[in-house]
Amino acid sequence: MLAPMGRTLPLCVCVVLALSACDAVAAQEHVTLRATHPDGVPLHPSEGSRRMSGRLPDGLVVSVVRWGAGRRWLEVRTPDGTQGWVVARYLARRAPPDPLAAVGAVWRSEASCLRSPRPPRPNENPRLASWNLRWFPDGSSHGQSQHPTRVRWVACAIAALNVDLVAVQEVMLHARGRAAIAELTGHLSERTGGRWESRFDACPRDGRQHVGVLFDASRVQLSNERALAEVNPLGGCTGHLRPGFAAAAQFVGGRRLTVVTVHLDSGREARDHGHRVESVERLAQLAGGFGDAVILGDFNTMGTDAIEASQELARLDERFARADMRRLSASVPCTEFYRRRGGLLDLAVASEGVRATAQVEGLCAELSCRLPRGGEPEAIASLSDHCPLVVDVAPN
Repeated sequence: MLAPMGRTLPLCVCVVLALSACDAVAAQEHVTLRATHPDGVPLHPSEGSRRMSGRLPDGLVVSVVRWGAGRRWLEVRTPDGTQGWVVARYLARRAPPDPLAAVGAVWRSEASCLRSPRPPRPNENPRLASWNLRWFPDGSSHGQSQHPTRVRWVACAIAALNVDLVAVQEVMLHARGRAAIAELTGHLSERTGGRWESRFDACPRDGRQHVGVLFDASRVQLSNERALAEVNPLGGCTGHLRPGFAAAAQFVGGRRLTVVTVHLDSGREARDHGHRVESVERLAQLAGGFGDAVILGDFNTMGTDAIEASQELARLDERFARADMRRLSASVPCTEFYRRRGGLLDLAVASEGVRATAQVEGLCAELSCRLPRGGEPEAIASLSDHCPLVVDVAPN
């Protein structure tokens, strides 16, 4: 270290009457110097001086005596008492706080998800999920986009949920889509040690969105798979709206449920809302024939200019209650992000005889429905703007 060239700090003798002065020294600001020259950071005798009184080594932590005008210079003191002025550009810059510091490995990046161990399954009871995969695998309604779905990351995230079955929406079944589904189930089987398969509605494969299920055939058996044409108010596949998809599911342990996947009309126009109301009415009418059932999917309960989203949800709850079904309360009040704001669109509705709980996962839960300032998290661009909704079903 450079020998002292400037004024040295007088010794502070701590006596009762001088405690405040010593406290001020202890609380002094400290900074780290970052050299751009092998000989070290230039030290100057005064602010703005071109004369150099010495150099200080890279990485040295010094005390700030005072800041100069405009904070372009600062007077510093080294641990051995050397004092002088340095230009502020030689300070090591602290990295800005990571806005995603609270996000776990699964949702931070594909690489971090693939490196992370699969969490233990909470129990062996049936575990379901619903996830809108946003125009899977293109990532956009305009065909292949700059941000196609990261299929391996989707598989890693689903595996981390430890579910037996996932009700999925917005899946494309053109050639790319079918290949991506095969890739997805393959990655899921490899990562979980299970045997994953898929089933979808039979609507034309002409660029429209489909609903269906991904399931681990080693843990759940499906039968009586069928489209629910009535769920589309226009009928079946008409108008590029979706029918429902239903199947009888028998889980490891013997639990039997009817699992229904839906994706209701999106939009805030009165016509869109009217379609959703009609779809809910028809689902409620069908409920009596389901037996013990769980309806999962994107209900698009976004309201209209005249009706708040909360009012639409309340009316949905009222109609299902008359059919002896209930919406499972979500753990956080959002399941998707739109224009950086959280909304509750993805729901789980269960028969009164089904004891179950719902938990929102993904960025919605880990960021408490608030996206950090700055760029969009990678998971939104590469996975979906929706978050998985997980349902745990208790034994009979």
